Amino acid sequence: MKIKRLNAVIKREFKERVMKKSFLIFTLLTPLLFGALMIVPSLLWMVKSEKINKIVVFDRTGFMVKELIDQQQKDDERNAEKGDPGSPIEYIRPIEKTEIKNYIDQVGNEKGEIDGVLEIKSEENGEITSTFYGKNISNIKLVSTLEKKLNSLLLNYLLKKNNISEKVAEELKQKVEIKAVKVEKGGKTKESSFLKEYLKTFFVSMLLYMLIIGYGQTLMRGVMEEKSSRVVELLLSSLKPSELLLGKVLGIASVGLLQYIIWIVCGAILFLFNPLNFTSTLDKGYIKPEEISLFLVFFVLGFFFYASVFAAMGSICSTDQEVQQLTLPIVLILIFPVLILGMILQNPNALWIVVLSLIPLFSPTLMMTRISIMSVPLWQTISSIVILALGVVFMAWLGGKIYRTGILMTGKRPTIFEIIRWLKAE
Repeated sequence: MKIKRLNAVIKREFKERVMKKSFLIFTLLTPLLFGALMIVPSLLWMVKSEKINKIVVFDRTGFMVKELIDQQQKDDERNAEKGDPGSPIEYIRPIEKTEIKNYIDQVGNEKGEIDGVLEIKSEENGEITSTFYGKNISNIKLVSTLEKKLNSLLLNYLLKKNNISEKVAEELKQKVEIKAVKVEKGGKTKESSFLKEYLKTFFVSMLLYMLIIGYGQTLMRGVMEEKSSRVVELLLSSLKPSELLLGKVLGIASVGLLQYIIWIVCGAILFLFNPLNFTSTLDKGYIKPEEISLFLVFFVLGFFFYASVFAAMGSICSTDQEVQQLTLPIVLILIFPVLILGMILQNPNALWIVVLSLIPLFSPTLMMTRISIMSVPLWQTISSIVILALGVVFMAWLGGKIYRTGILMTGKRPTIFEIIRWLKAE
């Protein structure tokens, strides 16, 4: 293998992709989009809704609707004194002798002014139940507010009914709030929450998935296009198949690394300039230097592992349809940690999760997901990297043998038996 010829292929692949407008646009837009995904939903959640939801209350208990309206008036007066906007809910008494079905029909009417119907009933066993019929039951804030109001009013009613004084009642209403503190290696502690941990692990898993699958498919399509246009025959007249394959992989990997470095710089700028005071909500050390380093290691090894797979698959494909069919299993394997993220968050040390994180097919995304959640034992991290590195060597040999023969094959896609015969060939 001649270094000059290899360098020529690397430079060709690197320049061909970096000089494209799509690379520049994607590289610069991705940090902005991820920043927007992290900041905008939080800002929108804090924005007070200007819409007043008109809710008709059918109260079968005889005391709830009056308490609801009285409490609402007190809350509105309190908000007016503070200069805060009023409640987004307006409780309405139904017209006498009007059936609940009539109001539910109005809720279903697009031009109707009523947004929902709240029915409160007292069962025979004394239990109070409620049902909300609404245009938009996915409005979490509205449904949660209604539920909290009803529970608060019911508690007050029961306390008064049992002649419990207001002072004792206030003491009984006290709640215990748990502050989550994460204990790290060496006994270090930091305050955290489920939302922070989820966002961090989701971000790590998705970024690794996007980088590996994105550049892997780029390599696969590049190989297929060169094969279809017969350009590869010209290239192989002056290059060995192994030189061409290694040059393409290294060239595309260098593009990925450049993009990764740009994203790190953009992320650092975002945190340094602290727009909208966003970083004040994150603790120092939210993303550690060692996590960034391990991310880089797993991205490089994961890319080289799957690059051999993508290159081999591209060499046996002749159409986009064939490419899509062969890509689907790899997509499912790489996205697997995101699909089971809930289970990983609950128990990242479960035996089956630990075993999968050591298998090269899953380790690039799964092990990094575990590392972003907790302090993974050092032996597991090292074992995962070593096994993945060995997997890279094995897949390079396996993919290289398929690529060497498949890149020159035309016509129908080879069968599995033909591919096995290629592997056995000297």
